[in-house]
Amino acid sequence: MKLGWNRKTGKTSFLTSWKNNTDPGSGDYSHKMDIKGFPELVTWKNDTKTSRTGPWTGKMFSGTPEVNGFTMLNTKFLEEPDESYYSFEMLNKSVYSRVTINYSGITQRYIWVETTKVWNLIWSFPSERCDDYGVCGPFGICNENDAPTCKCMTGFRPKDQQAWELRDGTGGCERTSELDCRSDEFLQMKKMRLPDGSKAFIDENMNLSTCGEICRKNCSCAAYSKMDISGGGSGCAIWEVDLMDMRQYSDFEGGGIDLYVKIAASDIVQSPNTGSSQNDSGNGNHVVKIIAFSIGGGIFVLIILLILFYLKRRKISKTDVHDPQEKVEAFLLNDRVSMPDERHTYQETKMDKLELPSFDFTTLSMATNNFSDANKLGHGGFGSVYKVEHFFV
Repeated sequence: MKLGWNRKTGKTSFLTSWKNNTDPGSGDYSHKMDIKGFPELVTWKNDTKTSRTGPWTGKMFSGTPEVNGFTMLNTKFLEEPDESYYSFEMLNKSVYSRVTINYSGITQRYIWVETTKVWNLIWSFPSERCDDYGVCGPFGICNENDAPTCKCMTGFRPKDQQAWELRDGTGGCERTSELDCRSDEFLQMKKMRLPDGSKAFIDENMNLSTCGEICRKNCSCAAYSKMDISGGGSGCAIWEVDLMDMRQYSDFEGGGIDLYVKIAASDIVQSPNTGSSQNDSGNGNHVVKIIAFSIGGGIFVLIILLILFYLKRRKISKTDVHDPQEKVEAFLLNDRVSMPDERHTYQETKMDKLELPSFDFTTLSMATNNFSDANKLGHGGFGSVYKVEHFFV
């Protein structure tokens, strides 16, 4: 089976929904190949786009990366002289699959389960808010991993700030600076469902570098991208219109393709990492800022520690006396300060007294009157204990 267009006959093959759940008459929704610009599958409600798969990248449709994980089937898009079409085949010929579009406009894939004799639903599209067409408006980026899901990329701002704050992004974004067609730069957006390509200029033989140069010289050019990423990449797509229905995927989600958006050079310099968009210069500057703040913070903490260490050493040096008698007296006087009354009830020891001083035998002998019995306080497991009160003034 094929979804596509026959150039000779002008006939298109597409899916049509039922009117409702019980009436198999033709409904409002259809799922068909859009042959304008680059080929992609689009869901329509009468004449209005409701969702699209994104362009075929040579490996998959850029807006449905989850389909690439179906190892049981092989999806393909073929461009032949007489026709362009999308098709799929089951790798295991004993397994059956079908694709339908229901009366609500949801495209669904089913697998037949022989053991239970039922059609098992394995994929629906659209299934997320970002799958809905134009939910973030012109130049808006939809990302299911962000809150809110709509963001403006670097060089752009919400066109209607109030509506944006109310989570209505359909008005999209507008440029913060006008292009001058001389010094404009390109913002590299990674893992993107490319914008609506129905009005894109396509050259299947042009390489990416040449494509970029043409876009730079063309004052009307808004963005460019590779057309095919297989085999190292080939082809060129150029947009000269507002970029509509873009989505950005995470590394985990996969999918997407690089898109190069033209913005004013001043916006690259002034706000290299505005919004949720990814770009090389923005990420680089962001990393530099993080490193700079980390080094600055580390130096500040080190300076504080050095000051505290210096003050502690200075305090210790002031109480460091060399005369044996003065050393004992200074120790006893400092200890006396910690006694709140004559009953010698000791309080908690101060931090600078954790390192107790040591005395030689001569100093201790002088302090205890040659270990006089009159100064003996008692006897313990480690020997006699003496008092040194005669040093108090």
